[in-house]
Amino acid sequence: MSQVEQYFEGQWREPVRVVMLGRVKVGRDRRRRGDRSLGCVAEAVLEILAHLAWPVAALWEFVTVPKRRRKPVAVPSGPARGQAFEAAAGLRECGAEIAVVRGASRVALVEVRDPEPVVVWQGVAQWSSSPACLYWEDGSMLLLAPR
Repeated sequence: MSQVEQYFEGQWREPVRVVMLGRVKVGRDRRRRGDRSLGCVAEAVLEILAHLAWPVAALWEFVTVPKRRRKPVAVPSGPARGQAFEAAAGLRECGAEIAVVRGASRVALVEVRDPEPVVVWQGVAQWSSSPACLYWEDGSMLLLAPR
């Protein structure tokens, strides 16, 4: 059992599973423009295009990945104020390896450090291992794809 597993089983008092991701680079959200608003129709069209474009972009990354090992990239999508963007903002400031810790009732993104791990984000989300994604109730998603 890894040190991260032992730490979170003691903290959460439930069995956990840990998925090590390594160092993660956060992809840039090109839709966020500060306080400028495009209007309801334009934002709705951009939202639809973003939902259609991310699977194509993710598949393109998998097809064009060379044989050498590259850093995973975290790409948030969904509503601009969604929880995926909050989690991605926390990951942006991390310099160490990242792990996903899953328990029966919660999920955490953790920066693996000595002597104990540091929680970057913690809450309720659905985890999918293939492709590695976190899904939230607000419709946002954090794709953790090889880059």
